Amino acid sequence: MKHSILSTNFILVLLTALLLVSCSAEDGADGQDGIDGIDGADGSVNVIISEWFPSEFSNTASTLEIMSLENEIFNEETASNAIILVYGNRIDGVFGLPVVFDEESYFFFVAANQETLFIAGQNTMNRPSIYSSFQEFRYIIIPGNTAGKEHHPDFYKMSYEEVMDYFELKT
Repeated sequence: MKHSILSTNFILVLLTALLLVSCSAEDGADGQDGIDGIDGADGSVNVIISEWFPSEFSNTASTLEIMSLENEIFNEETASNAIILVYGNRIDGVFGLPVVFDEESYFFFVAANQETLFIAGQNTMNRPSIYSSFQEFRYIIIPGNTAGKEHHPDFYKMSYEEVMDYFELKT
């Protein structure tokens, strides 16, 4: 048994020595560069963009008002994995939610179990207000794993126009 262990150790030492002696630190000459290939067409991104839909906030003053939009797209998969952007359109431009104007705060949330997008207006001073800043809204959904380019920008920090330009969408 002792002879077998010594033989095995001798063989391992011999193989290690051979490997160390046979390796060279010098690198061979590089070969010629190959011909560049043809660039492929840009892939399509499955961005979902809604039509503009009218604000459904009432003309009754309240401290909080919520409107809803039911659609099967607002499911658990979308809520968990997609980037959801909501924009409000008003006379002086398009603004991403959440946003605050004076005492009015606008924000959104998704209830996946109800397949519903909720858009809310709330008075930051807890005073009754009429939420008429926006005439219409639209959403953009960028499904998970399809954000297009490998290192996409932070869409939440981009303006509406920048997001539309990024995906080459019509405003």
